[in-house]
Amino acid sequence: MESIELEKVIDLFESDLIEKDFIKAICNGAPEYEIDHDTDHNGECAWIEFKNVKDAAIEKLNNDYNAFALPFETWAKNKDLMNPEILGGDNNCLLFQIYL
Repeated sequence: MESIELEKVIDLFESDLIEKDFIKAICNGAPEYEIDHDTDHNGECAWIEFKNVKDAAIEKLNNDYNAFALPFETWAKNKDLMNPEILGGDNNCLLFQIYL
């Protein structure tokens, strides 16, 4: 059974984050994504993996992590979410993660 916090994060990913301009910019407009969750040694987390990230966005992330991290952190803070992370992507994918 999912916790209320986990349900909140998953809902915010799908109803709010995918509509943000910085997400649309890295995903050629309409994001293709998958949402999931897990528990690891750091605790429970939820993530959204964007699957159609432009090559230029991956390169920008590699050169300037904060170009995407700061908008994601601001979004998370405004939603009262903590511990946002962007994990590097392969094959034009980026994973945005929130620990609960």
